[in-house]
Order: sequence, then C-alpha cells, then structure tokens
Amino acid sequence: MRPIPLGAKGTFTLHVTPAHLANQFKDAMLPPVFATPMIGHEVTAEAEVTRVDGRRVAFKVTARDEMEEIGRGTHERVVVDMRRLDERLSTKRKSEA
Repeated sequence: MRPIPLGAKGTFTLHVTPAHLANQFKDAMLPPVFATPMIGHEVTAEAEVTRVDGRRVAFKVTARDEMEEIGRGTHERVVVDMRRLDERLSTKRKSEA
C-alpha cells in the first residue's frame, strides 16, 4: 500500500440537478433539497486526511455551495487490498465447487 500523507486533499464539484434531490432517492414526501434549498447550485466537497492508522484513514470533510458552507463532518474509510480480497474470494469459490 502506498503511504497516504496527512493533509492530502481532494475536491469534487457537482452541479445539482433534480435527479440528485432527496425526494428522488428515499421518499417523495421529502423536500426537493440536496444540502441546499435551491435546484441548480454547484456544490463543492473537500476531504482532507487527518489520521492514518494502518489501513484506516480518517478525513475532515466540508461542503459548500456558491454562497456558503452547507455541511461539515468527519469520515473514516478502510483501504481494501483488492489482490488479497480477490484471492480470498477465489478460494471461497473453489471450496464451494
């Protein structure tokens, strides 16, 4: 696994369309919002690595529209070694046959 440096950042910008609204995913009774009360805004999210502990990586995350910050929080992920996972799945498939 390549080392993940503390402070590494990534951003992503999305132009919000009706397909991204809460009422399209879960329940039509929800308001037509995507972290902002108006359709058509551009929302930019940024994640910054704050901690790396083995395969666990913690992030500070923020989201903004053109006018203001609309959300912030933390997130944690675990890096998956795809080669190792594929080997384990292959072994399981062979034992089922």
